[in-house]
Amino acid sequence: MKVDHETGQTLISGMGELHLEIIVDRLLREFKVDANVGKPQVAYKETIRREVEQEGKFVRQTGGRGQFGHVWLRVGPLPPRSGFQFEDAVRGGVIPANTSRPSKRGRKQPTTAFSRATPMVDVKGTRFDGS
Repeated sequence: MKVDHETGQTLISGMGELHLEIIVDRLLREFKVDANVGKPQVAYKETIRREVEQEGKFVRQTGGRGQFGHVWLRVGPLPPRSGFQFEDAVRGGVIPANTSRPSKRGRKQPTTAFSRATPMVDVKGTRFDGS
């Protein structure tokens, strides 16, 4: 059992639909709990299985000097229940210091960068080169 503070719901978990039915039946019959019971839902999550390296470029011409960004990322799996980690392994001033704020903003919600359907878990991203 856990409480979802965003929705105010008390959620129960079980090993399957029959297990959940037994718990709900006991709540209603033995403990006289007035519960709204919904259809069981599965919270899907995604992860990756192997390490990959990828180059990304951002180019926008705005009439003046324009904007340009170039980065090399290494994304790899982590052990289960590790969450998301980001490491900035760029050394020697290759990437300008003024890119640190946008980079931090992108790390706060890493799951949206990799997958839009379901949250990504147990992933480590490393920025190792760029300009």
